[in-house]
Amino acid sequence: QVNLPENLDLVQLEKLGEAAGLLGAGLRNAVLRLAYEYVLLKDPSGSRAADPEVHFHLQAGADLRALHWRADESQRGLVESLGVMASFNYGSVEEEETRSKHYRELGVAMLAQA
Repeated sequence: QVNLPENLDLVQLEKLGEAAGLLGAGLRNAVLRLAYEYVLLKDPSGSRAADPEVHFHLQAGADLRALHWRADESQRGLVESLGVMASFNYGSVEEEETRSKHYRELGVAMLAQA
């Protein structure tokens, strides 16, 4: 827990966070948009997700649930993904089989249709 003074200037706080290596809230939308574009990247074959973890979840029948801003603020998380993490939903066996089939047929383009 951090005890902050009551008269704390939020602009100053954001500058301190940025100086400490944390991304400012003003970058949230831009970073999440870039993260979504990254998830949609195709590998050289033209259909599979370029990212192996995204591919793993989609081929297993998961659905991209959300991209989470500042979910991993460790040094590694900031370097690898600017702190953004993705979450995936798994449903019933039938739902997973259907989504897996759509992924095999459409690749990452299936995400843009959802």
